[in-house]
Amino acid sequence: MRASLAIAALLLSICAACQDAQQQAAPQLVSADAAVASDAGTRSEPPTVKPPPAAAARPAAQDAGRDAAPKAERRAARDAAAPTQAKDAGPEETEPVCVPTRDLPVEHGELEVAGLERAFSVHVPARLPTDHAVPLLIDLHGLTTHARFQRACSGFAAEADRAGFVVVYPQAVDNAWNLGVADCCGADSGHDDVEFIRALVTKLRESACIDSKHIYVAGSDVGGGLAQQLACRASELFAAVVTRDFDLIEAAAASCKPARPLPILALRSESDPDLPYAGGEVRLSSGLNSRVRMLGADASLRRWAELSQCSGEPDTSMPSCQRYTECKDKSEVALCKHASRSAAEDAAEAWAFLQRF
Repeated sequence: MRASLAIAALLLSICAACQDAQQQAAPQLVSADAAVASDAGTRSEPPTVKPPPAAAARPAAQDAGRDAAPKAERRAARDAAAPTQAKDAGPEETEPVCVPTRDLPVEHGELEVAGLERAFSVHVPARLPTDHAVPLLIDLHGLTTHARFQRACSGFAAEADRAGFVVVYPQAVDNAWNLGVADCCGADSGHDDVEFIRALVTKLRESACIDSKHIYVAGSDVGGGLAQQLACRASELFAAVVTRDFDLIEAAAASCKPARPLPILALRSESDPDLPYAGGEVRLSSGLNSRVRMLGADASLRRWAELSQCSGEPDTSMPSCQRYTECKDKSEVALCKHASRSAAEDAAEAWAFLQRF
C-alpha cells in the first residue's frame, strides 16, 4: 500500500513538472510565430528598440503589395515568353514553296526596253516541281517567222512538259533579230536584242522561281545567230547554248569575246539550200536584201573550240557528231549533222545536251 502511494506521488510530481515545462515553452512558441509574422508583414524592430517616427512599422498590406509587384512582373515576363518557348519547342516552319507560275504572262507579255515595247510569251508545264527552282530556256524564232510559230513548232514546249522547265518565246521587231552586223537582218532598226534578252531574263527571274544557274538559250535560223551573239556578249547569264541551222557570221566571229567559255551545240543540216554547209556569201531569204559571209559549220565549230580554249582533236565516237570535250571550265563544243529530222527530235537532242550543264 505504501509502495503504491509512493509510486502515485512520483507520477503526480512528474506530471506537474511536465505542465510547468509546457507553460514555460508556450510563450517562446508564440514569440517565434510573432517574429515570423513580423518579418512577413510589419518588419518591426525587436521590442527592446523603438524605431524613429519616420521609420514606423508599415501596414502588412503595403509591404505585401511591394513584394507582389516584382512577382507580378516576373510572372508577366514568364507568360509573355511562354508562347515563344512553345513555338520554339515545336517543329520548324517550312520555307514557302516555289511556284514558277507566279505572275508569268503565259499568253502574251510586254517589256519596255530602251523606250520600246517588246513582246514575249511563256510556256509553263502543267506540273512543275514546287520544292525547288526550275530551269529556263529562251527559244528564239527564225527570220520572217515569229514567237507564236516557234512556240507551236520548235518542239521545246513538249520537251518542257516532259522534263519540267519553263520556256519563253521572245518576239523580234519586224520578225528580224539584230545580230550586230551591218547589212544583216534587223541591224537597221537600231534596237539591241542582246539587251532585250538580258532584260527579259531579269524580269522572269523576278516574277518566277527560276534557277539562275540553269538558264539556257536556243535559236533557229537567224535566232541561232542571236543565240551565238548572246554567247559572245552575255555568257555570264547562260549555262549552255544550242543553235539550229545557223553558223557564225565572219564579222561576228572576229569580234566575239565571251567573258567565259560556254558549252555550245550546233545542230546542222547538210542540205539547207539557203545556208551552205561550207559557208561563204549567203543571201538570207528575208526580203531585206541581207548578204553576209558565213564561216560554215566546220569552221564555226573550230572557232568556238578556240574561244572555249579546247585542246586536242574532236571526239567522233557519236554518229554524225564532232565534240570537243577537253575545254576550259569543263565546257564542251559540239556539231551534230542531220539530213532530215523532226523538230521534236531536235528538241530532245538539244535538251539532252543543255541539261548536262
